[in-house]
Amino acid sequence: MSSYRAIADVTHELRQQILQALRSIPEIEFSDDNEIERIVLAAPRDGLPQNAVVSLYLYQIELDALRLNEPLRAGQGSADLSLPAPFSIRLHYLLTPIRYSESDNQLLLGRVLTHFHEVPLVSIQPTGPDGAASTPDFRAQVTIEDLSLEQITQLWTALSMPFRVSLPLLVTGVVIGGPDH
Repeated sequence: MSSYRAIADVTHELRQQILQALRSIPEIEFSDDNEIERIVLAAPRDGLPQNAVVSLYLYQIELDALRLNEPLRAGQGSADLSLPAPFSIRLHYLLTPIRYSESDNQLLLGRVLTHFHEVPLVSIQPTGPDGAASTPDFRAQVTIEDLSLEQITQLWTALSMPFRVSLPLLVTGVVIGGPDH
């Protein structure tokens, strides 16, 4: 099961996976101590840090409709208490390269596309309130979300930003609820 920290844990692991993928691009140097900070968790907009290379923006969270009717589970300590079943969510992210060079941006997109095609399942290590790893870990699936041009344009309009080439990512298999919630 996973706790209330599941969304933050998934975002942390996505960021790590993206950094790992981008390090393999020889044309883009990653050599400073705060490499992870170059993947900003914000909407792609003006005024982001100068050294940022991509924006990873969580723009939607939705219940996974396929798992809404899970049965109740017995409460701890009493057989007549029923607890709601953990529920599964789907996380929608927008990954946008924000380099000045469009050729660099295309390299970034191509590398992230390749990475999540080759490694669609990522292992998420849940953390406790103190930031320490807790068990058990779970696996989430990362896929490239198939949005139409109209849908992606609506997303950019909602962000009040001009359209940029970006990569919509969908993460499934994220569970909220359980003994440590």
